[in-house]
Amino acid sequence: MHRKKLPALLGWLGKLLSLFIVLFIVLAFLVVTIYKYKPVFGVTYQAAIVKKYDVLREVESPKVILCGDSSLAFGADSDLMTELLGQPVVNMGLHAGMGYFQVNLVKDEIRPGDTVVLTLAYNLWYKNIQDPALIVTGLESRPELFRYVDSRYYGDMIRYFPTYLTKKLDILSGESELEVGGVYCNEAFDGDRLIPYRSSALPDDVDSEAYLINVTRNGKLDPEIIKSVNELNNHCIDRGAELLISFPPLPASCAMPKWQQIYNFVGQLKNELDAPIISEPQSFFLNDEYFFDTVYHCTTEGERIRSTVLCEDILNYKNQNK
Repeated sequence: MHRKKLPALLGWLGKLLSLFIVLFIVLAFLVVTIYKYKPVFGVTYQAAIVKKYDVLREVESPKVILCGDSSLAFGADSDLMTELLGQPVVNMGLHAGMGYFQVNLVKDEIRPGDTVVLTLAYNLWYKNIQDPALIVTGLESRPELFRYVDSRYYGDMIRYFPTYLTKKLDILSGESELEVGGVYCNEAFDGDRLIPYRSSALPDDVDSEAYLINVTRNGKLDPEIIKSVNELNNHCIDRGAELLISFPPLPASCAMPKWQQIYNFVGQLKNELDAPIISEPQSFFLNDEYFFDTVYHCTTEGERIRSTVLCEDILNYKNQNK
């Protein structure tokens, strides 16, 4: 009796599986269609990552590629650095919330003779952050770039999609509007460069501790980040390029009281990284007047100073290692 029921049961399970597959395909089609239909987040700050990527692909080698976060977006003038270094510079830094995705994005574009300069916010050495909201909306017009998202974060991206779709439909229906403007929008970028003039607006009560909390607590470096950076170093070597490590700018009033902890942090990095560290952190401790709205965002003048010092570090390293 049971043997007679088994084929029927298997047939029923087969039909159920087929229905599930069809529903999955339909759902995937609807999600992709809505995602690509009338992009609405292309005006946002995070969408500038696509603009930067296009510049990277257009620039010929040998070139200098700046990798990092908003401390580069607000602290490295690629035009000035191109003039000082005598070779093209592409600034790929945008947002700490995009984490190491910004580094993965450049790997396929590294060519013989290139120099990759990695500058991460201090806390990113202790924990990789990949905010799905920033990446999903930032790549809306170029979903093929999702291939550079670390597979460990696919789940976060998938879980964010319902929120993304709801926000998009609300914007398309007119129920809500995107709030963009000032320096925090795609239009603020000319290629890889942030254009608007920025004067000092650093709040007196800025919580500098939040930007250095892992350093001041002598935290443990994230082994996955260390592994990824060392893999990037090997990737550069295999491609006939080189990886150099530098540091972000900080207001002197924030950094100097924590100098000993920062010094200990640098010692940790030197012990863990294979790539050379070409800068001293204190080279980028600037007066508070050179910071815009956070401890990592320079004013236009602060950006010029930081860019000049970084170029000096790059040139000094290259001259000493000819």
